[in-house]
Amino acid sequence: VGVDVDQALADSVADINVIVGGHSHTPLFQPIKRNRALICQAGSRGRWLGKLDLVVDLSGDSVYSYNGELIETLVEKITPDSLAEAKVAELEASIGGELAEIIGQLEVDWVRTAQSESNIGNWSADVMREFARSDIAFLNSGSLRKDLHSGDITLRDIWEIHPFNNHFVTFSVSGKMLRKMIAWQSAGKGEFMQVSGVRYKYDSSKPPDQQVLLIEVSGELVEDKRIYSIITNNYVSGHLYEFFGIPEKQVNLTPIDKIDRDLFADAIRKKRRISSRVEGRVVDVAKR
Repeated sequence: VGVDVDQALADSVADINVIVGGHSHTPLFQPIKRNRALICQAGSRGRWLGKLDLVVDLSGDSVYSYNGELIETLVEKITPDSLAEAKVAELEASIGGELAEIIGQLEVDWVRTAQSESNIGNWSADVMREFARSDIAFLNSGSLRKDLHSGDITLRDIWEIHPFNNHFVTFSVSGKMLRKMIAWQSAGKGEFMQVSGVRYKYDSSKPPDQQVLLIEVSGELVEDKRIYSIITNNYVSGHLYEFFGIPEKQVNLTPIDKIDRDLFADAIRKKRRISSRVEGRVVDVAKR
């Protein structure tokens, strides 16, 4: 849940002794001592191995002493275990040919952004919306895990861009609720969403309740009483309050039995030549 929430958890639950955290990818070279808890986290991408030594007072139900550190993993200085190395090579060989399949051609570089619209985000959200025939698609920026240079698109590329095995979920909201969702996003309260079918403008220099200037769905101004259908992935649908400020109980979620990477690979195979661009779907006028 991230190092900040780990600390809040340690403050609110007095009986926790050790929290081994993640999600925020924070390298903690020494554990954070908070309340009774030791909070540890080892960064990301396998760069560090976290090591925590504890001396525990069993009778007092507490940690008597501790020593924590991060050990940098320097690949060039490590001799792989021969059995593990052979097994990895065996598994890679069993699927390498399939993943090397060229499924299409990318005409422009795909470049991700975490806090603004991206061309890979636009393409992905468009594919989702077309698949579900929904009014709107929302895709969290963090689900896109790799940029891609123009040229051949292989199946491996799509697996690496979308590695989480997510499936899709649909739900519907009123225009009034959609306004609340967009206002929450505009205020930066949740992970930035790549979008399709909806365009909005906002002014981040204004107070949060006055930021949204314009919302359009399919080129028309949003109507409070109209019902809009939405597709997203199961990760987003499981965090609706975090990302949009709406309780999950207020919407009826319908899961779709389709893995994200399979949908995107199928879309590339069908069209073959892929091009996408940033179109001004989400505009902060304060940054123009």
